[in-house]
Amino acid sequence: FQQAERCLEMINPYLENNAGLVASLVEYEKSWEVAARYLGEASSLSTLRLTVSRLQVLRLSEPAFDAMCEDCDAELFMVLPRLMWLFFVQNPA
Repeated sequence: FQQAERCLEMINPYLENNAGLVASLVEYEKSWEVAARYLGEASSLSTLRLTVSRLQVLRLSEPAFDAMCEDCDAELFMVLPRLMWLFFVQNPA
């Protein structure tokens, strides 16, 4: 989309003639379909918001966790599932 934004006058009015734009739109649609599964229900959205809120608080209080998040460290992806379990055990409802 960023490439298209910079050169709107060069986009062909026929979508089929813009292979890159079509590919981006297809990926965008797939992302929305995945998101709809998780964000469509109020309870799922509420749980996601609570989890993100807890992770943000954790980032502020734990510099090591904040550094893992900033660096997208591989260890972060081993820690996140454990954190989810701890959050659930703390408040299973």
